[in-house]
This record gives sequence, structure tokens and C-alpha cells, in this order.
Amino acid sequence: MNNCIIFDLDGTLSNSAADLAAAINHVRTKHGLAEHSLKKVISFIGEGPVKLMARAFADASELDMDNISNQFRSFYSQHLADHTELYPGVANGLATLFEAGIPLGLVTNKHITATDQLLEKLGIRKYLKIVIGFDSGFPPKPAPDSLIHILAACQAQPDQSWILGDHFTDLESGRRAGIKRAFATWGFGNPRAEIADAQFTSFAEFTAFILDSGSL
Repeated sequence: MNNCIIFDLDGTLSNSAADLAAAINHVRTKHGLAEHSLKKVISFIGEGPVKLMARAFADASELDMDNISNQFRSFYSQHLADHTELYPGVANGLATLFEAGIPLGLVTNKHITATDQLLEKLGIRKYLKIVIGFDSGFPPKPAPDSLIHILAACQAQPDQSWILGDHFTDLESGRRAGIKRAFATWGFGNPRAEIADAQFTSFAEFTAFILDSGSL
């Protein structure tokens, strides 16, 4: 095959908002700050851990951000799957695409250690040929470098490959890498000005589209 599919993680394969919010609020409470609502935390997600922390602690500029980030990562690493679940259809869909012989990759702006831990706990790491995180040596999305690396590793043609994500960073990185872009409407991101080649209301719908339409 000369194609591949690249996935985002948070808001695309897994609903991780509650555990991210719990970790943020654990640190905020520790420093005497009011908790953020889940809705507010969701609005912070999508552009990597640096921006996540900056947004979550924008009202606490007196705190050392490196220390805050370390406290967040320490708590989150122990609780990253307390409430996080795969979206409906993801487990079966990934298995089906994998069994069809389609190379699957993942690019997330989450730290790679937390990413690997979560993928193993969710039982889907085995389906992914390549996983790239925030600190895997590539510029974070929306830079296209990580996507281009996966395309090369899979010997895939950009115009025959897809990225599925729920955020403008996914769509922009896909556009800059020259691949087709699918928007996951079930996630918690925002496409902003980016226009997807297709959009889907469920992972099962995306899987069926790929297999039935000859889109790869």
C-alpha cells in the first residue's frame, strides 16, 4: 500500500478532558486557586502542554511555570486513565483498519511518556506503527514535520493518505503535509479557518468511509 492514516489522540481517539481537568485542578487547589470548569479546560486543549499550562494558570503569573508543569505531569501520569475512555467505535475501527493492512500512525501534542502510557491502558498501542508526541523531536502540530516523517516511514503517498483530528492544528498540519484531512466532529477542538476534505460524526462512520469508498 502507498497510503496511511494518521490520528490525533485527545478529542479524536480518546475523551481525556476529565482527567486533564482533574490534574489541572489538583495543582490549582494546591496553590490556593479556584478550580476551572470542565468546559473551560476543554477550551485550553489542543496546542500542546506549554500552552495548556499557560492558559490554565494565566491568573497565577507569580508561580514558577516549570514547577507547576512538573506537578501537573506527576499527578496526571498517575491518573491519566481514571476517566479517559475511547470514543465509541474507536477500538473496533482501529482493529478493522489494521487488519485491512493500512499503516496507522498517531501524532499528538501530548508528552510521549503520557501518550505511550495512555495508549497501552486503552489497549490500542498495538495497532499503531508510529507514535509521535510533543517531545519526540519534531515541532508540534500545526507544523507538518511529524506527519511527513510518518509518510516517509510508511512509504506512503501524501495524496492517498489521511489525517483524522478534531482541532485546527490537525487540519493545518495535514494541509501543510499535503494529505487529505478529516474532521472529527465528536471531539472538543475547533477547525477555525481550516477546511477539511471530509467530516465525520463518529469513528465508525470514518472507518466505513475509508473501507467502502476506496478513499485510500
